[in-house]
Amino acid sequence: MKKYIFCMKGIVYKELIRFLKQKSRFFSALVRPLLWLFIFSVGFKTALGLAIIPPYETYITYETYIVPGLVGMVLLFNGMQSSLTMIFDREMGSMKILLTSYINRNYLLFCKMFATSIVSTLQALTFLIVAKIYGIDITYLGMLLTIPIIMISSIILNAFALFISSVIKQLENFATVMNFVIFPMFFLSSALYPLWKIKDSSVLLFNISSFNPFTYIVESIRFSLYGKFELELFIIQNYKIVVYSADKKVVDFIATSRFYESAEVFERNHYIPNEAILEFMGKSIIHIGNSVSDGMPNSLLEAMGMGAFPIQTNPGGATEEVVEHGVNGYLITFPESKSEIAHLIKSALTNLTLRKKEQEYNVSFMNANYNRAILQTKILALYQNMLP
Repeated sequence: MKKYIFCMKGIVYKELIRFLKQKSRFFSALVRPLLWLFIFSVGFKTALGLAIIPPYETYITYETYIVPGLVGMVLLFNGMQSSLTMIFDREMGSMKILLTSYINRNYLLFCKMFATSIVSTLQALTFLIVAKIYGIDITYLGMLLTIPIIMISSIILNAFALFISSVIKQLENFATVMNFVIFPMFFLSSALYPLWKIKDSSVLLFNISSFNPFTYIVESIRFSLYGKFELELFIIQNYKIVVYSADKKVVDFIATSRFYESAEVFERNHYIPNEAILEFMGKSIIHIGNSVSDGMPNSLLEAMGMGAFPIQTNPGGATEEVVEHGVNGYLITFPESKSEIAHLIKSALTNLTLRKKEQEYNVSFMNANYNRAILQTKILALYQNMLP
């Protein structure tokens, strides 16, 4: 056990000595994000208005929004630079000395990544302190809570960089390859702009950004920095909200709420063709119907037929004829309970397995029992039987 601890200390000490001696590396790692914070954000904040989105509880400036993304930038570039030193060590021969030792090679790589994460954490914390001095609303407690996330994220990014460096045989090719990796990872993420804004411009880029692992690293840093660990809120904020048949009270509430400023609202007296409603339903992940009146709404049946996950009230027990709670949808027990409805929405968005099963079942169920062509035949047969 002692030899592994000694190995860890040696590699960490080597990285820290290299970091302290290369002062230009420390400052260059800070210059890049500080340029974005001090200069680029000044121009972008007038063009990009931001709604109140989790984890923020009030309206924020663009500079505040991009700080977690710039922390991710520090980790990303430092991870790539660390893998560059791996290639340099391999060519100079110092790496060969380590590899000839009796220590497990996987452990050696972990020590290398852990040492890099310590250096990256020091750089990231320095940047956060500068950002706080600049006027960004960050608490020192938030910085402490972010340290484990920063270290884990750094190890992940460094592992990815080491994998790339392992297949690069020559030092000259490293910079070219990194340009095709770093910049797409950074710009195709939520580091500089929320995903819902990307979706408004390009659904394709939104889908790419949603699958980008760097997006989730940035959001983990963002939520931990403000002491919010409900990452399902990050999932919810990246969907578009459409409200139709809204009365004046609902319209006025949405108009005064920054959180819902990106929602598309159709008033009750506004005519919408049925084809447009069905198109919305076909694109929707969930369909929420909250009512205290008896009867089964046609909109529920249409939404189920279009594959949207139903979350519906059950006045008079009508809805339970087609929706079994937790099987092919959710039933709202208390129509005026905001906490219950919020819980059902979070559960539906995070339970992909249930949504897939529900979609297959509901589409086939609606087609078999509520298809107009099938019902027309049954109704005509019923009337014919009633005739003398």
